[in-house]
Amino acid sequence: MSMPELLVALAVFGFVVAGSMATALMFTRIANNHENNSEFQHDIRIGFEALGYDIRNANRIVSRSATGFTLEYDAANNNTLDISYTYDSIDGTITRTDEVGSSELFNHVSNFDILVDASDALNNPTLSYAPAKLSIETLRFEANNRGGPDSQLSFTNFTFKIRNSQ
Repeated sequence: MSMPELLVALAVFGFVVAGSMATALMFTRIANNHENNSEFQHDIRIGFEALGYDIRNANRIVSRSATGFTLEYDAANNNTLDISYTYDSIDGTITRTDEVGSSELFNHVSNFDILVDASDALNNPTLSYAPAKLSIETLRFEANNRGGPDSQLSFTNFTFKIRNSQ
């Protein structure tokens, strides 16, 4: 084998190796993005299950504000238990607090907007305000996928009804 043939063979081999490495890196990035999106959606699903359960099974909504709300439950010995949900726009979290402690229910929250009173419903033809309902205008999530495309998920104009309202 002559020197020019060897150089051509090395160049072809180099292109094949470079192409293989680029393909492997692309598939790794796709797999990581898929895993990040799955975790993102799983966290949101678990959070919505807890949020929906708490709202549906509360006795009443004690308070509402631009950054959260508080629910009341019947507890043992004719006592009541309050559970609060608070939105922190700086950290992008919604925290659930009860008598046991606090836990971040949602992460990556970029917008959280609920109907606080009947005047809020005037600007939204889809939702209505009621004491035994919690109407959420916007709950938007955004997560950066470490170099991949951002994950975004937005829920708008939905209502939870309290089953045990008095």
